[in-house]
Amino acid sequence: MKIKYILVVFFLQALSMRAYAADFAVERELYIKSNIDYAHGDYGQAISGYNEILDRGLESGALYYNLGNAYFKNNDLGRAIANYLRALRLMPRDPDLISNIEYARSLVRNNIRTRHLNPFMSLALRLSTRLTLDAATYIVISLYYLSALAALVIIIKGRGRGYLIYLELLASVLLAVFCIVFYFTLKENYLDKRAVVVQEELEARFEPFDTATVHFLLDAGQEVAPIGCGNEWVRIKRPDGRQGWVKAAGIEKV
Repeated sequence: MKIKYILVVFFLQALSMRAYAADFAVERELYIKSNIDYAHGDYGQAISGYNEILDRGLESGALYYNLGNAYFKNNDLGRAIANYLRALRLMPRDPDLISNIEYARSLVRNNIRTRHLNPFMSLALRLSTRLTLDAATYIVISLYYLSALAALVIIIKGRGRGYLIYLELLASVLLAVFCIVFYFTLKENYLDKRAVVVQEELEARFEPFDTATVHFLLDAGQEVAPIGCGNEWVRIKRPDGRQGWVKAAGIEKV
């Protein structure tokens, strides 16, 4: 009976794995075809294929990265950067992605990326851009338990605890640093709303009306923060703090 039970379990698992593979067969074929279209220089067709996969509810860092490359080759700098940022959220340490997004950003006209942080906060921010939220969480939890364990042993052990005190201090300092890194990672990827301008010379107005006075212009690829909305308009804030109303179709939220 036990052998029959095991065989039944294996049979059911095999069926479920086969069904799982069949479920994504269409998406897999779309992905391969889109990669071939990209390699042949048919960037519009590749973009269409990648977006169809996303519309089917699947996403990955590699998919967003390839889509960003296709938009870049198709001379759509804004949407290229938007998809690079989505990919960066899922694979923050990929060297090719980091190189591509920095190069794309260097091509943005009048790009404004103002951050006034002290050296310690700048270091924490750089660390946060190299970690996913899961990785930052695991590090914080591990350091917390290490610090708590060292403190517990110090309390229990009466003598010969000098090295434990140093371990406790080191774990506590690292825990404080990575708590800040965790906050930045959470803030950058999930708490802060981000958008990228996808229209050349997008007009930011003082009010959400076509007849309102133009406050400033935005170029494709500039990164902004959406802070409000009204009908077909979105209120955005630039990194330097200036705010204005733009048409929703002129930006793409990340």
